[in-house]
Amino acid sequence: MKTINYDWPGWRLKDNPFGEDFDLEARKRMLAGSRLLMPFLNKYQRYLGRVGLEVGPFFDPILVPAKFPGKSLVYLDNDPYAIKFLRNGGNKQIRVIFANVNLFNNKKIYQQSTFSKHKYDFAVMSQIFNYIDYQSFLTHLHKQLNKKAYIFVNNATNYGIPSLFSKLRPRNTTSTIQIVKKCGFKIIEKQIIKSLNNHQHNQRLLLVAQKK
Repeated sequence: MKTINYDWPGWRLKDNPFGEDFDLEARKRMLAGSRLLMPFLNKYQRYLGRVGLEVGPFFDPILVPAKFPGKSLVYLDNDPYAIKFLRNGGNKQIRVIFANVNLFNNKKIYQQSTFSKHKYDFAVMSQIFNYIDYQSFLTHLHKQLNKKAYIFVNNATNYGIPSLFSKLRPRNTTSTIQIVKKCGFKIIEKQIIKSLNNHQHNQRLLLVAQKK
């Protein structure tokens, strides 16, 4: 069994400024929560195209070559420590893009980004919506996805590190689903899970959608 290191470069446990919001137990919950998408990815894997995008993989991506053989995988993140960590693997199956998606409302920044230069067949977004202008990003993502591309979403509203939350994050599960539809996606499957622990009071949304 793989041993997971939670003491990430730039996010050392001993220097953690976020207290229990990002201590060892919080990191374990974060990674365990992200894995809730795997059954859906496994279920739809044969329908997915060649190029997969994971937004905000941080130090532990869901899309990894061993589980997605033959796929070209792209990681998009804005943390310089995570970017360096992800690039150190040197796997030719993986491309790593450094970009702050909250700046994509600036047309010039968006057009100059490596992200906008490529098309994707499916995308995974796990536990990132609270930190970004998610409606704006879904709009940009829609442009970059190929026809009938799938997206996989995992989000619990207001769960994570509150001091880093975006003012334009989802307000509840219902509005998240509505925005996904508004941005041009058809809901294929959804699952709403009750809180699994005292640190996550809101429901968790697991969503599979497809570009119209």
